Amino acid sequence: MIQKALAVGLLFLLIFCCVIPGFSSVEQSELPCSFEQQRRTDVSIDHQGFKLIDGPIDFVWPLYGHDAQNTCLSEYAASQNEGYEKWKYFDADGTFQLVTPVIDGNGTLYTTSFYDGLYAIYPNGTLKWHSDLVGFTEFQPAIGLDGTIYAGTTEGFHAFYPNGTLRWTLPIGGDICGHPVISPEGIIYVGTSSGFLYAVYPNGTIQWEYNLGYRFIGTSLDAEGNIYFTALHCDYLYCLYPNGTLRWTFKTMYDIYDAPLIGDDGTIYTVPVYDVIAINPDGTEKWRTPSKAGGSPALSPDGTIVYSSHSAEDVFGLDPDDGHIRWHYQLDFNPRDKTRPAISSDGTVFFAYTDEIGDTAYLSALNPDGTLRWTADITSDIYPYDGMYLGPTPSIGADGTVYVTTWFYRGETMPYHFGYVHAFGQLDPNAPTGPTITGPSQGKIGVQQEYTLTSISPTGKDVYYYVLWGDDSNTNWFGPFRSGEPVSVNHSWSKWGTYTVQARTKDTDNLWGSWGTLLVEMPTSYNISFLQFWMKLLQRFPLLEKSFSINGYNLWRNTC
Repeated sequence: MIQKALAVGLLFLLIFCCVIPGFSSVEQSELPCSFEQQRRTDVSIDHQGFKLIDGPIDFVWPLYGHDAQNTCLSEYAASQNEGYEKWKYFDADGTFQLVTPVIDGNGTLYTTSFYDGLYAIYPNGTLKWHSDLVGFTEFQPAIGLDGTIYAGTTEGFHAFYPNGTLRWTLPIGGDICGHPVISPEGIIYVGTSSGFLYAVYPNGTIQWEYNLGYRFIGTSLDAEGNIYFTALHCDYLYCLYPNGTLRWTFKTMYDIYDAPLIGDDGTIYTVPVYDVIAINPDGTEKWRTPSKAGGSPALSPDGTIVYSSHSAEDVFGLDPDDGHIRWHYQLDFNPRDKTRPAISSDGTVFFAYTDEIGDTAYLSALNPDGTLRWTADITSDIYPYDGMYLGPTPSIGADGTVYVTTWFYRGETMPYHFGYVHAFGQLDPNAPTGPTITGPSQGKIGVQQEYTLTSISPTGKDVYYYVLWGDDSNTNWFGPFRSGEPVSVNHSWSKWGTYTVQARTKDTDNLWGSWGTLLVEMPTSYNISFLQFWMKLLQRFPLLEKSFSINGYNLWRNTC
């Protein structure tokens, strides 16, 4: 009887250790018992009847880097993507600064604005809802297993229902400075600028915290639930057990600016300045390959480690076994800003970059062997601006659409003034036709000219028009008008030159059509025939013509 009682007691103690949250008698060298049970203990139904955990839900791009391993590898193909800009969503009041849209199973995009809260955007580029957040946020949201959207600000860590109502707020000290990462069990990991890493239950309570003392940069998880993270000015990569105790550290010698990538075999890939380093799961170095700038790699379906130097012209495909270069793609210039790659299930590599001065931007698609497939312009309709930057990485939708964020600044008093989410993919067959533009191809400076736009919707829907005049001005969207109805619009130019007028149409379903174009020349504001008469007269009297010259520059000949 005594032995039976002891056995029952030991069994009860074992169960107690495994299911009570926060029990921390596990040694540093051991994994916590029943990791999944430990995280599901308090999981139930909240006061609004919303399940905290109901098994995995199919999400398209739920986290920064797509998944907890930070692979930037989508399970959806994008070989059909043609690089056509389907739409762009403009945030007039804030900026989508340093964010990548996360995508739920319905294709809804969630992104944050630095000054103006959390946005939910339908797959067609129209606003679903917007929620203000207390405090500023500069990192993207994350989608939990049950559809909850998590976003951190300078005032706390917030959870929202999918309809945009606030679920709870956790007042964590210090700026939220890392992208939230979520484990398969629903635990949310988020770091702060005050040097703490928090493990948070889906109901908003803290499981444990780890105090590093340095500003957290990024966090990743492996298949066993081990946590990997980096910090600013720390020169170390850290690995914790799932219970929050230290497993090992790896000295990188230089700063790391992004979360590490975890390979399928558990290898950890990180990119401090000057090196791409592969680390074995036990914390020992596997190999390193020189690089030009810090960043974070992505994982191809065939295992290739794809690395894009942040502000250099190179994109590399590295062998995961020894780090040798499988392929190399090189731009013709060093961009001011460049994203890390995002890769589709068919191996297409997408990355965005600016020019050398940050004035224009592009999105490129590479084949799995590193050869160029296409390059598309990333456009802005707001002028003037002093420079532009890109979100950290594209994200890929279930239909192969690639989403990129841009943000622009004007001066130093309002440095992050406006931003866009851009969608690149295929032209929808039901989109309106590219407008035909008719009107004069020449004109006089300062004189209004009339142009007629005509576009047809294949489904007969009303349409809106948008015109870029080629002089850093535009009409904004105006309408609606009936499909096929000629629409007149006026414009004048203030300087000499040849201008490319571009017009675009969208219908009432927000399907955007292709561009229509027309070249317009602005020779002069003077009467051309009068000038031609004087030029011919001066040619007959060389001495008189010379009197109208300054340092050999003929004022009459160079007027037109």
